[in-house]
Amino acid sequence: MELTSNQQSAISQLRHWKVGALFMEPGTGKTRAAIELIRQCPDVDYVLWIGPLRTIRTEPGISSVPDEVDKWGGFGVDAGYFGVESIGGSSRIYLNVMEEVQRHKCVFCVVDESLKIKNANAKRTRRVMEIGKLCSYRLILNGTPLTRNIVDMWAQMEFLSPKILNMTLAKFKSTFCKMRIISKSINGYKYWEKEYITGFTNLDYLHSLTRHYVYQCDLNLNISQSYRHRWFSLSYEEKERYQEIKDYFLEMDELMLRNDN
Repeated sequence: MELTSNQQSAISQLRHWKVGALFMEPGTGKTRAAIELIRQCPDVDYVLWIGPLRTIRTEPGISSVPDEVDKWGGFGVDAGYFGVESIGGSSRIYLNVMEEVQRHKCVFCVVDESLKIKNANAKRTRRVMEIGKLCSYRLILNGTPLTRNIVDMWAQMEFLSPKILNMTLAKFKSTFCKMRIISKSINGYKYWEKEYITGFTNLDYLHSLTRHYVYQCDLNLNISQSYRHRWFSLSYEEKERYQEIKDYFLEMDELMLRNDN
């Protein structure tokens, strides 16, 4: 089967770089695009595919990434598939992956559903980043557009290359996120502080930093839609009441424990 126009565009944009990201919605064929990108790297001698366990387990009757790779003819070199949960939870598996990567000269590392490494402080993220440092090529795949996960972008871009953003996580937040800090204190001593993201800014600048390395694609379906608009306004008293309720929920300890921005 021939490549779709979206897949061809993705390959054309990323084939000139050793790192890249495919933010393509489900159904747009990002796995096939990744396979073709890997095939265009003649020096690669091993493919390391890291993804959620549910996508790489081979079970009868259930489609998996290895099945799809085989369907399109494979990579042309040996490949290993590892669950990101296993790498984060098992030191033995993590060390095995590191040893496997070090046995090869040129490794192409793919991280599927890269939102699994969005938390820079999580063990799985730190370990995947260490693995990535040993790989010549790095590619991340995700089904969610970049613009929906601005706050999650730092760890993913850092995995690809620290040179893309060239800033710490704290600098990233101060540059692109509008923050609100809620704190509680007793007798003047602060005992709890929580950051909440209220919006984003400087998105054009973020796009300029990442545009060469990120390909985005939405799933276009020929489905007609109709919209109904209902306009309403709030009185001054209603706005005040809304703000009271909003502040109440933002200060709830339960929300703090759930870490729910």
